[in-house]
Amino acid sequence: MSGTRRPSGRRPRGPFRHAWLAAVLVAGLAWAQPYAADGGFDRPRALLPHLERPLATLALDRGRASLVSWEVGAIVVRELAGDGDARRLGDAEGVRDLTVAGAVDAGLQAVWAWRDLTTGRYVYRATFTDQPFESGQLLPLAAVQQAGETWLFSHRGRDAGAEIVRLAPDGAAIPLYRTDLQITGLSAAAADGVVHLTWVEGFTETTAFGSASDWQAQAAWWSADGRWAGPVSLGNADGQVGRTATAVEAGAGAVVQRTWTGDDGVARRWRVAASDALEGPAVGDVPLVPGRPLGTTLAAGVGTDFIARDRSVWRVTDPASPPVAVAWSPVVIREGWAVLDAEGIHHLVWIGSEAGGRDALYASDDRRPMVRGPLDEIAAVFGWRPWSVAEEAAGQLGASLLAAILVSASTLPLLWALAVVFARRASTDAARWRGALTGAALPGLGILAAAALGAPADVLWPLVGGVAALTGASAAAALLAAWLWRHRDLEALPAFVGAGATALAFATVGIAFVGFQAWTDLGLW
Repeated sequence: MSGTRRPSGRRPRGPFRHAWLAAVLVAGLAWAQPYAADGGFDRPRALLPHLERPLATLALDRGRASLVSWEVGAIVVRELAGDGDARRLGDAEGVRDLTVAGAVDAGLQAVWAWRDLTTGRYVYRATFTDQPFESGQLLPLAAVQQAGETWLFSHRGRDAGAEIVRLAPDGAAIPLYRTDLQITGLSAAAADGVVHLTWVEGFTETTAFGSASDWQAQAAWWSADGRWAGPVSLGNADGQVGRTATAVEAGAGAVVQRTWTGDDGVARRWRVAASDALEGPAVGDVPLVPGRPLGTTLAAGVGTDFIARDRSVWRVTDPASPPVAVAWSPVVIREGWAVLDAEGIHHLVWIGSEAGGRDALYASDDRRPMVRGPLDEIAAVFGWRPWSVAEEAAGQLGASLLAAILVSASTLPLLWALAVVFARRASTDAARWRGALTGAALPGLGILAAAALGAPADVLWPLVGGVAALTGASAAAALLAAWLWRHRDLEALPAFVGAGATALAFATVGIAFVGFQAWTDLGLW
């Protein structure tokens, strides 16, 4: 995440508000990490912390971003920007799956499923109908709100292939598309009486020569009068990700935006004029950033994609501009959602597993940017995860100390040889200073030697934190080592070696701590 824009926000006030940061910068630090939030987003906050296994999702409820969850025998909804009061949507026990649909101009609707232990079948109930329906398998649902109606779409295995169906309120499946391949990652968005669908279609099989696969992102549309058009291939896709995102604007001149993960692991965006349906020219099959889409939004022709990468959420608006990491997550992101409310605020909700297996739910939005404190600034500079600063600092310091011990021990023969040259005829005090200066200079001499042998400078200098970090750490190490070895009753040669090893150890601790991120990027820690 190097090179992204730093988050905006107010800074701590006071005459020394930047003193410690200036000291770190003088030490030669040459990178910056987005800390917790960036691009105007707030610090991620935990939702439903009282639930060990939260089952929740995000949708609009008449333009308000709302969290829908299953809690204590009921499906409830909370407005994310409100006071947190829960509103019951319906009674529910043993819920296994939850799907919601909402819009700027429509109320939120929900569908949830539980398993009937007597029959083994899944029972579905929805807020928009009193008639439940059953299924022999857990259906992956895509729900949309359009013209006061809620439409449900799903894909299921059929004979040797799969099919996409529309589910009537009574659960009757109306086939829309059939293929001999597998289908995953169905998403949908509706506007102007047309539902735009996106999915991933293909196969993975094991052959005598290894695994073979071929997956394509596909697009189609379905209208309320029963017309189906498509599919059209958007490009290669990663069949393991199994997630797409679709957004569409209403009105003339609007566009449809679809996002999926390509077979190279990079999220891709495809846009087309909504009035041209699938026949118009693509605005672009554009690579965005490695990861999988959490959601895509459209407003006034401006599309925004949110991409999950491990513990980060990245935002891409203009593919020609650098992406911005807008959130760091305390958990590895397993599932997530993004919506744009009626006020133009982007809301993110995601879920992942904490250490020990407990699930946790987090949210962030760009209503106001995160305000950093001094600890935030330190963590941002060193690239530490914001929820484990003490642990990361201790681990980084421990690794630096270990490196110092190994380096000092391995250079003792060299220091003895140098002592014979530089301290044989010197006084103890002079030998002590010569040893301290020699030991402190060894890291710099090593870097210069590696550069002379052809190692690239853009790789070498970050390993020591830059020129200023190397200089500062070496000078401080020499002074501290010389001070520690003062008034020692030693001969010149041991004084030289002791002060030199100590200075080398101190210098190694400093540059290894500052350059830790660069060593990690090379896979050496």
